[in-house]
Amino acid sequence: MVTSGFRVLVSDDDKWYLNIGFTEGAQYVAWEDVYNNDPLANLTLSHEEEQRVLGGEACLWGEQIAAQNIQEKAWPRTSAFAERMWSSGEFRSDAALQPRLVAHRCRLVARGVRASPIDPGTCSRW
Repeated sequence: MVTSGFRVLVSDDDKWYLNIGFTEGAQYVAWEDVYNNDPLANLTLSHEEEQRVLGGEACLWGEQIAAQNIQEKAWPRTSAFAERMWSSGEFRSDAALQPRLVAHRCRLVARGVRASPIDPGTCSRW
């Protein structure tokens, strides 16, 4: 699409499809997987073509979603996705992101969002 001059949003049916990992035999997509995914990594695009990629989307479809589980499935993985979208390539590091993601997850929990834990005792130190 970008080679034809169109501006696009990218998505990925692997790491950015947040329903993956909740059915029998499927591997859960952790926040690190979401964050480290680069759907453009294996493409050869010119600088001009790269500029036509405006952003991306993480998908969470309704076939396995209900009011009781949407927040846990979405957070904190969508936070990792957002960080991925706005961070330049040279600043991408799981180790650098984790403390910010932990703090953000704890802010979400304090506001009543049922965000999934990142590690044991995540908010006990906040």
